Amino acid sequence: MKRLVFSVVLVWVLCLGLSGAQAAGGTTLIAYNAIGAILGGNIWEYTTQEVLLHRLSQFPPDNRIFLLGTSLTDYRIGELVGFGTVARPEFYWCNPEYPYDARYLAKQKLGVAAMLICDPEDRLELQIPAGVNLHQEIIRQLKERRIDVAAVYVEGTFQDVTYSIAFTIDKKGINFKDLSTFTNVYKETNLFDWRLAGVLAADPKIEPLLAYGGVPLHLHGMQLAGKIGGHVGKAIPEQVTAWAYPIHRTEFNLADLFLEVIAANDQRIVLKASNRGLTYCDHIKVTATLPDGKVALSTRLATLGPGGSEFIDLRPTAAIQGKKITFSIDPQNEILEFNEGNNSVVLDIP
Repeated sequence: MKRLVFSVVLVWVLCLGLSGAQAAGGTTLIAYNAIGAILGGNIWEYTTQEVLLHRLSQFPPDNRIFLLGTSLTDYRIGELVGFGTVARPEFYWCNPEYPYDARYLAKQKLGVAAMLICDPEDRLELQIPAGVNLHQEIIRQLKERRIDVAAVYVEGTFQDVTYSIAFTIDKKGINFKDLSTFTNVYKETNLFDWRLAGVLAADPKIEPLLAYGGVPLHLHGMQLAGKIGGHVGKAIPEQVTAWAYPIHRTEFNLADLFLEVIAANDQRIVLKASNRGLTYCDHIKVTATLPDGKVALSTRLATLGPGGSEFIDLRPTAAIQGKKITFSIDPQNEILEFNEGNNSVVLDIP
C-alpha cells in the first residue's frame, strides 16, 4: 500500500507539469529516485556522479548548484552534500563510519540525488534573526511569499547544529519508529561556521519526493573548516546570510523497464530486457509464468543502465507448449518506475 500511494503521488506531480526540465532559464531541480522511495526500500535504483556532471554541462557555467541525497553501496549509505557552480561543482560524501568525515565524492552509487541549479535572476534574500529555529523561520518566510518549492542556501555562524548521517537501509525500507536503526545523530553546540543547502517542498503532493519526517524543508550541510556534515535536522543561527531560489522547472528521473519476447517455444525462450528510463537498476527479476501461476523460468539481471538492454536466452524448466505464458520484468514491482504498464507480455506458445 505504501508503494501504491507513493506511485499515485508521483503521477500527480507529473500531471502538474513538474517535469521535463530545460537548460534555458529558471531555477531547476533534477532528481534521480526520490527520498520517499528510497526510505521505502527502493534501493536497487540509483545514479552516478558521471550522470550528474553530464546533465550539469547543459546549464550556464556560472549558475550556483547544490546537491543533496544519499550514496548507496550494497545496503550501506551515506549523505550527499554539494555546492559550487556548474563549471566547478563540489560534491561530497559524508562517511557514516569512523572518522565520520566528509570526502569528495568518487565512484559511489547515488541511491537518491537531487541537484538544484540556481538561476541568479531568481535569488531572494532572507533575513534570519539570531536564535531562531532555522527550518521554521525559512518555512514561515517563504510561506508568506507564497513560495511552495524552492532551493535554499544558508551560510554563516551557528549556535547549535543537529545533524545525522544515515548508515544502512534494506529492501524493506527504514523503521520510522526507530530511526537509530537507520541513522546516527550528532550535535554541535559550539559556535562554528557552516554552509547548508537544500530544498523546500511545501506542496504536499511533492513533499514525499524531496523530504521526510513531516518537515518540508530538507537541508544538508557541512562545517566550513571541520569537514563534517550530513543531513541537518535542526539549526540555530548566530549570524548568517540566506537565499532562496523559487524553482520553476523540475525533473524526476526513474527507471522504465521494458520486456520484449524475441523467440519462444517449448525448447527455448529469448527475451530482450531494456531500461528506457534515466536511472540505473540492479537485481532485475525476469520470469515466465504459467496460467496456474507456476513459474516456468526465472532469472535476475545484474544491471541495466539508462538506455541499456540485454538479451536473455533461457531453457524452460516446465512444459509450456500450447499454453498462455506471461513474461514479466520486475514482476513484484521491486523497482519504482514511471511506467509499469509495459513490464509484461502474454503469448500463446505454439
